[in-house]
Amino acid sequence: MSGTVQEFWVLDGEIEYEVKKGIVLDKKNSSILIEGKRHSSLFAKDVVINVARNVRNKAQGDAYILPHRGTNIIFISDQLQSALREVGATGYELLPAVVRLSQPKKPVDVPFSQLLISGWGGNAPPDCGIAKIEKEKSGVWRYSDPTDCSKIVDPEQYDGSDFFRVWPMPGSIFITNRIKNLFEEMHVKNCRFETLEKHFGSPRLYLPGMAPVPLALYFRPDRAKEVGGPHGIDWFDFGQDAIHRTTTQ
Repeated sequence: MSGTVQEFWVLDGEIEYEVKKGIVLDKKNSSILIEGKRHSSLFAKDVVINVARNVRNKAQGDAYILPHRGTNIIFISDQLQSALREVGATGYELLPAVVRLSQPKKPVDVPFSQLLISGWGGNAPPDCGIAKIEKEKSGVWRYSDPTDCSKIVDPEQYDGSDFFRVWPMPGSIFITNRIKNLFEEMHVKNCRFETLEKHFGSPRLYLPGMAPVPLALYFRPDRAKEVGGPHGIDWFDFGQDAIHRTTTQ
């Protein structure tokens, strides 16, 4: 499969109203520990998302994509799960979750699942323009932005998954055309699709370039070790401020 800009997209959330109008993720059930530290994006128990009444009508749908510490945490309905199974979608696993819709009189709990990305697109090759620039005080390496987004996904490393991540921008969720088409056909709310050129070619909110934190903050620890261990990117020491400065990495 050739890695062209047209074949792959970045799945993103409608961040504006999620942040400003009160969709809240209860992180108490984030009990997976990595190197003795609590993991805030992987959940070992049921997760409850409280959807505020003032966004209920707009937010109700088959997916909730919540921005959190440099990535998006995705929750999907049973209906969307069935659709993904029917098309044979790959590169993900599901963890139990609950969406609590705040009604005028009492909350209504709706079963959802956290969609955890497991697909791997490898390391962005040098010919896309990405290269190490410098090592920051936090312990993470800063990389230059791509100059040719059509070459970010290396077909020799890409495992063919429909949902996948790429180094050094593991916080971004890459998807194939058929996932984009499926979401559009089902009129899935609360998400948007960006071309690689638009997503990675846009001006950064903070410093230019990318300074990614370890893969273990995005994948399950065993999967992070499998794909990132040979490159030393599954886990390494880093300052906590590095997470908060992560944007589209």
